[in-house]
Amino acid sequence: MTELAGLLALLPQAEESGLGLAQRFAYRNGLRLKSLLKMLGLTPSSFQNAEHSAALAGLLGTSTRWLVPRLAQRDPDSAQGFHYLGAAWSCRLGLRGLRPQACPRCLIEDPFCRCIWEVTGVAVCTKHRIAMIGACHFCRRRLSWERPAPGVCSCGRQFASKDDADVDPKVISWCRWVEQQLREQPSNAPPDSALDDSLPGWLSGLTVDGAFHALWALGVRQTPHQRVGAELVCNPAAPRVCHDVVARGLSRADAFDSSAALQSLVADGLFYEQGMARLARLSSNSADRSFAAAVRLLVRESKSSKARLHHLQQGQLELFEGQ
Repeated sequence: MTELAGLLALLPQAEESGLGLAQRFAYRNGLRLKSLLKMLGLTPSSFQNAEHSAALAGLLGTSTRWLVPRLAQRDPDSAQGFHYLGAAWSCRLGLRGLRPQACPRCLIEDPFCRCIWEVTGVAVCTKHRIAMIGACHFCRRRLSWERPAPGVCSCGRQFASKDDADVDPKVISWCRWVEQQLREQPSNAPPDSALDDSLPGWLSGLTVDGAFHALWALGVRQTPHQRVGAELVCNPAAPRVCHDVVARGLSRADAFDSSAALQSLVADGLFYEQGMARLARLSSNSADRSFAAAVRLLVRESKSSKARLHHLQQGQLELFEGQ
């Protein structure tokens, strides 16, 4: 451990993420994050273990009380669950982990990575009202925690945003709601705060994780019966893709207020039922599980009604042909 002696400490920012502080600490000491962690015998993904997170806190000179909530921690009682920012997440889809995103303008103003950026559903910077970036605008490489500085790509260019990219106002409202819940509700309880008028009322009964999965099920299919590949359900999607999925989900949100609207969405092949099945199976929150189960029941009833109607129509056709 002699190579760790003499490293310059940093004061963490109030809204900074754990990996962001580790990256900034490494940069301050002329190292890459991977090299710094190797000195401790760790990797970025190993901080999913609380013991390793405590080791990192000691190196960074910060408290575990501050750091651990800002690192995605595996839930010991769940096969795929995590804890982050005091909230429970049913699977890795909800958190960006080793696929970071950033707001270039925030990094110019204050060069540190915000903890809220590690939430997949936050695809927009609510301060600057621009889409997050997940890749360098110049070299097209995906963002990495191994970049030389918070606002600089491995290619040496400063991150820039695409000013011509439209941002859906409803997605901005959604991101504000997520930020509010994760600041004010440090638990797995459903949030209580009032919703923006542009957001569906059913969000208020769900956790952020549950709400995100519900919108994903509503919006992940852009076209009827579109195949949903692993890149959209196993790992966090690119920020722009996430923005578009959430925007579509919000535009179809009335499907959860009306059984007829949901039946229409199912009939059109636009609803991704497997997303709700995953939430019902993996969520640690009873309200989220109950909501997902109720939606799945409506979907099954819709499919059953459609099948009965099809058989009835076939029978009528046979009767007509027999005359």
